[in-house]
Amino acid sequence: LLISGGDALQFEQANQSWGELLAHPLRDVHRAADPDAGTAPLGIGEIDWEHPLLAGLGPAAEESLRASRTARHFNVDLGATRARALLRFDNGAPALLERPLGRGRVMLLTTTLDADWSDLCLRSAFPALSQRLVRHLGDALDAGAPATVAAGGDLELPLPADANGIALIGPTDQRREVLASPGGQARLRFAGLGPAGVHRAEVLRDAWAAEPRLDVAVQPNLDESSFVPIAADKVAAALGGAEQPAVAVLLARAAAADPFAARGAASYLLLALLLLFIGESLLASRG
Repeated sequence: LLISGGDALQFEQANQSWGELLAHPLRDVHRAADPDAGTAPLGIGEIDWEHPLLAGLGPAAEESLRASRTARHFNVDLGATRARALLRFDNGAPALLERPLGRGRVMLLTTTLDADWSDLCLRSAFPALSQRLVRHLGDALDAGAPATVAAGGDLELPLPADANGIALIGPTDQRREVLASPGGQARLRFAGLGPAGVHRAEVLRDAWAAEPRLDVAVQPNLDESSFVPIAADKVAAALGGAEQPAVAVLLARAAAADPFAARGAASYLLLALLLLFIGESLLASRG
């Protein structure tokens, strides 16, 4: 549900009638642009880029939002709330608020959606913002491919507005739970993810429930695919050399003066393979 401000909105009646449907109780209208007082309209100051609604909009959208001018907006009541301010005006007052409600979410735009109080709707970022707003309210914005991370890496997952925690269940059914702090968090961090495979996500609302859009694909470590030479002592350690001193790794005769001989039998095997390839090519050409 999205509620916006306007001339016909009476804040006392709205607070009493709508109650929990408001993201936050309202107060009086603040007239930012006052020719008599010489005050200018407000732009957008603070933007919550970690929220899925705004993440990825890009520099052009940011410039467009900050260039908007708002002449009037509703103030909101003071006090603790679970509402999250996604946009704030230059004076610090919330412009767009969100709060979870049951299995859904409610949002409050403290100015108007049309051009009566603000020119936000005339800005180039507004079509993209309004489209993402509708998709976010319809719980369709976060759908997409699973997040990816290398084995042993860290990852932060966005916490849905109506959730209190996220759990990841690995391929071996190992479960890791991270709960949100009482003050509210935008993202929850998982450190040292592994093993490789798809880690299924669940979120905590009234109970734990699957949330496929937050699934994580943990990729194998790519060190084994690296062509950078590895030291013999590291190979020995990987084979248990640190615990078993008798383990020895002979990669080549490093003491040999001849670089060709230093590679051991590998050079002869490569040469034999090359001769075999040439022979097969000659037979095929005569074939």
